Parts: sequence; C-alpha cells; structure tokens
Amino acid sequence: MGTLVQLLRKNGFILALLGAVVVAFLIPQAGAPDGPLHAGLLSKAGVMVIFFLQGLSLKTRQLAHGLRDLRIHGFVQAWIFLLSPIVLISAGLAMRALSINELAGGFFYLALIPTTISSAVAFTSAANGNVAAAIFNTTLSNVIGVFWVPTGCLLVFSTGGGFQGELIGPLLLKLAWLILLPLIAGQLIRPLVYQRDWFGRISPGFKLINHGIILFIVFTAFSKSVLNDIWSHVAPASIVILLMLTLLSVLMIHGAVWISSGWFFKSSSDRNAALFCGSQKTLAAGAPMAVAIFATNGHLGDVNLSLILLPLLCYHPMQLFLAAFLLPRLTR
Repeated sequence: MGTLVQLLRKNGFILALLGAVVVAFLIPQAGAPDGPLHAGLLSKAGVMVIFFLQGLSLKTRQLAHGLRDLRIHGFVQAWIFLLSPIVLISAGLAMRALSINELAGGFFYLALIPTTISSAVAFTSAANGNVAAAIFNTTLSNVIGVFWVPTGCLLVFSTGGGFQGELIGPLLLKLAWLILLPLIAGQLIRPLVYQRDWFGRISPGFKLINHGIILFIVFTAFSKSVLNDIWSHVAPASIVILLMLTLLSVLMIHGAVWISSGWFFKSSSDRNAALFCGSQKTLAAGAPMAVAIFATNGHLGDVNLSLILLPLLCYHPMQLFLAAFLLPRLTR
C-alpha cells in the first residue's frame, strides 16, 4: 500500500493528464469553447497566469552572471534548438511517409519548444551536476522560446506555403498580450516579492497552479477534438506508431546528448547538466504556447490543438521516467 501511495505521489500529474483526456472523451460538452466552463476565455486567462508566474520565477539576472562558461551553454542550446529538432522533425516526416499526416504536425511543434526548467534543474541537482549551468540554460532557452516558437510555427504551419513575414507582426502582437506582457509583469514584480520575503511562502503554490491550468488546457483541447469528431479519422495503429516514434526519439536524443557530451566535457558534473537540459521538452510552456498560437489563428491552417499536443503529452512522461531511471546510475 505504501509503495502504491508513493507511486501515485511521484506520477500524480501524469495520471492526472490521462484523467483529463478520459474526462474529455466522457463529457466533451463541458470543455467546449462556448460550453458552461467558457473554455476559450479561461484557457487564454490561464496562459497569462502561467507566464506571469514564470516571470516571477525566472532568474534572468543570473543570465549575465552565467555567461562565463560559453562551451557548455553553446552545447546545450545547440541540442535544444538545432540537433534534437532534427530527430523530432525526422519523426514527423516518418509519420507523413506513412500517410499519418494528421499526427505529423505535433512532432514539428515538439521540435520547436524549449527545455523544461524545474525538472531539468532538479534532475541535474540530484545527479550532482552543474546546477548553475542548468539554471542558466533552462532560463535562456525559455526566454528564446517566447520569440522562436511563434516564428517557427509561422514557418512550419503557415497556410501560405512558407514563411509569411507580414503575419509575424499580428501574431507577435497577439502573443505579446498573452505571453510577453505577463512575463514582463512577473519580472517587474519579482524584486518586490523578494524584498517582502513573500516568495518563499507563495512559490510552492506555483507548481500546483501551473499543473491545474495545463490539465484544463488538455481537457478543453481534447473536448473540442471529440466534439469535432477528429478521433474517428485517427486509426489506433497510428497512435501506436506515434508512441513508438516518440519513445525512439526520447531514447535517441538522450543517448546522443550523453555520447556527444563526452567529446566536449571531461567532468561528469557538466555532462549531467548537458544531458538533462539538452534532451527535455517543456510541457509547462509548450501547452500554453500552443493555445496562444493555434487556438484562434486562422493563418496557421486547420490545426487541431489536441493532435498538436499529443506528441508532447507522450514525450513528457517518457523523459521523466527515463531521467528517473538514469539518475541512480549517473550518481554512481
């Protein structure tokens, strides 16, 4: 019984994600955009709350202090934005080659988003890794991601057949209200919160709020897809192939980051930080960004949010389970 309780505590959020999907299939009307929960409005408000809290949490002042070790920073950022996307884009192209076009876009979106913050730093710390480098790189990648993800989505998903420069302005203006302004507001308020010694008391609630909003976003996205009868066109075999390609991508990226880190770094501390920061993808920022970019933007085609999020929802638990499996071996 104690083992079961411990398992539920460790994987409670992953189980809750599965629960949100199940509930969406059972009562999709509750998560409809014009339904009783006003899902469209609440999802956008939730996106703003998440990035406001991220602004409160981001240690951006440490970016200036952490610039000294350029080699590890360049290595990690290259894996986040250049090398791991090659693997994930290849998975998306494999889906297209198998004529599973409706699920391919999720891999392209997964390729664009930055690394995690909390879990990458937590695993680095637990593995006796370079925590300063982990904090620097996770923060930097998420700041870059605020600008890169929407630009990359215009490049990949634009219905005009390529990048349309005239669309970047309206999209960034929309994202400024949903993402950038709340992020800046959180950063501006952060010094006041620290001066008043409030942060230590309120920060434990940030994770709970973020998780609750992400669950709501997942619930509403899948509710809408059920109401639009999306899943009747997705064969069970396609989901199995997606799961296999996601698992293969997770293993390939983690393995390649670890092997290549040995070419550049001699210390296990730097290699552990590079592994956890260079291989992970953020659900905490990826899900709300998807809402902000795809939910009401007709220029990006008829993109279904649940299908876009599906590879990310699969990648997220896989990376956590793999990290937990590797942790005792890295510490030894």
